[in-house]
Amino acid sequence: MSHSKYASTPQTTNLARISRLILGPCADIMRDVLLNEVPTTDLSRRVKNWIKSEKRNPLNKSQTDLLFPPQSNIYGGNYSDMDISLLYILLRNVTNLPAHNQGWGNDPDPTDRSVSANMERIRLIRNKHYGHAVEIGIPDADFQSEFMIISKIAEDVDIYFGVSKHQESVDFIKREKMDPEQEMKWIKQLTIIESLVSDVEENTREILELKRKSSVAN
Repeated sequence: MSHSKYASTPQTTNLARISRLILGPCADIMRDVLLNEVPTTDLSRRVKNWIKSEKRNPLNKSQTDLLFPPQSNIYGGNYSDMDISLLYILLRNVTNLPAHNQGWGNDPDPTDRSVSANMERIRLIRNKHYGHAVEIGIPDADFQSEFMIISKIAEDVDIYFGVSKHQESVDFIKREKMDPEQEMKWIKQLTIIESLVSDVEENTREILELKRKSSVAN
């Protein structure tokens, strides 16, 4: 049996780099924005108020356990433990960030460079490549397009914070040499880590459906 189809190629390297960008700089960008909007000491209160307003817990078990460890009423997580799905949920629901011009959960206008629009773009890139990671490769043209999107997000956020660290991290990952073992590590991390949580769209659909039924009943 030939294993040539599993060999490292420029396309697998592209996917590995995108995986690193998603799990590294993109996640860090969201963490920094969340920390800027909500101090860790206030997150528990805001999450509890949000859950109360929804009349149900929109978070899945792993997300709830991270924020509120079992047998404890004290917030026990920290932003570095949170993945993109949870970060997006929190940014969308417990901060004062205004929605982008197309509304949370929708593709932002390409000309909209607001913080919320860039948070949406990260979510969409993560979903796209988590969903297509089974292809084990990204064509060069698609990689260049995705890299430019991520690079522009990093640039926008760095300007917002008055720093340059995110842009530098993105550029470093693009040019760093990667071997086949590194490639597969990052590809597997994207598929394994991201599969542990449910997407916010599913949570949102359930909430909206419950609200619709409640409205009809009343």
